[in-house]
Amino acid sequence: MYVDPGTGSFIAQAVIAGVLGFLFVIRKWLRDMWRKIRGVKEETDEE
Repeated sequence: MYVDPGTGSFIAQAVIAGVLGFLFVIRKWLRDMWRKIRGVKEETDEE
């Protein structure tokens, strides 16, 4: 199967962005769960 360089780099960027986005969401979810378990209040911006 042949993939030209332009399409290949686009696919690689999409995969890398998807993986990094997934890791960011998992990190945020784990941090929220850890705070909920420990009973730490979330910081809110009230003005």
